[in-house]
Amino acid sequence: MRIVVTGGSGFIGRALMRELQRGGHDAVAADVRTSDGLAGLSRCVDVLDVEQLKPAVAGADIVCHLAGPVLDTARSDPFWSSRLQLSGTLNVLDACRTAGVTKLVLASSFYVYDGLPAEGIVNESSRLDPSRMELFGSLKVAAEQLVLGYARKFGLTYVILRFGSAYGWGEGSNLVQAFLAAGLEGRVLEVWGRGLRSNQYTYVDDIARGCVAALEADNDIFNLVASDETATGELASLMCRRYGFEMRLLVDKTEGADFPYMSSRKALRRLGWVTTPLEEALDRLVEQQRSRSSVPVAGTADGDRVSHGRPAEAPPAAAQR
Repeated sequence: MRIVVTGGSGFIGRALMRELQRGGHDAVAADVRTSDGLAGLSRCVDVLDVEQLKPAVAGADIVCHLAGPVLDTARSDPFWSSRLQLSGTLNVLDACRTAGVTKLVLASSFYVYDGLPAEGIVNESSRLDPSRMELFGSLKVAAEQLVLGYARKFGLTYVILRFGSAYGWGEGSNLVQAFLAAGLEGRVLEVWGRGLRSNQYTYVDDIARGCVAALEADNDIFNLVASDETATGELASLMCRRYGFEMRLLVDKTEGADFPYMSSRKALRRLGWVTTPLEEALDRLVEQQRSRSSVPVAGTADGDRVSHGRPAEAPPAAAQR
């Protein structure tokens, strides 16, 4: 199938482009940036310009709409983020309508569950509460509603995917990458508060595989969120044990509130989605970084202990709150 991926040069977009190529699809990235080494074709397209979008999506069997703001940007620049998410999604929808594209996959986020009781369990049918969400979550809810509105009015087939907290190497702002980068550079992992804030960290390649599996679904919503919960302190301790890093608690830093537990049972059963255990994914990421550099990793025969007690720069605020 011919698949157009808006935001195909981004963190998750690049992983999806690779996975589509592996599956034999004709994948085209539509992004404001064109990147060397990107799997598939790449076209310079701004989702805020509907006239650029129309020829870009023409002839596609499915459009995967990943272009949108990240959490940090939604916090720092709410106006631009709102415009990108809402106008961009509306432009993509109307370009699909006028170009005759009959199916769209929307990238949403686990942040649609923001504000719900942390002790609860949520799934795709849970009632959301935009009044209690951060702006980022409410923008994702609004984008979902735009898709559902176009589906009702124009018969568009859709799949909405609520991504978990994605981690891996790349441009994404994620705590796993921040901790790994700090540790491999010999810096101390700094954990906010007592390190009790939990998250369901989801490997970016697993999200990409879930997106490809969802191409076969119609008119449905799926959580693509890893099953295991890991506290920030647990994550840092795991890396210290496994790779010889060092960590310290910054008890004066305020940890963010926990989310409810997010169930992906539907994706596991309906899509056959399989997730990678955290330890296995971490080993892959460390090996990838080692293959790009000569930085030795603790616990291996070819290097001394990496961490020398130098403090790490604090990970992005969004990573721990």
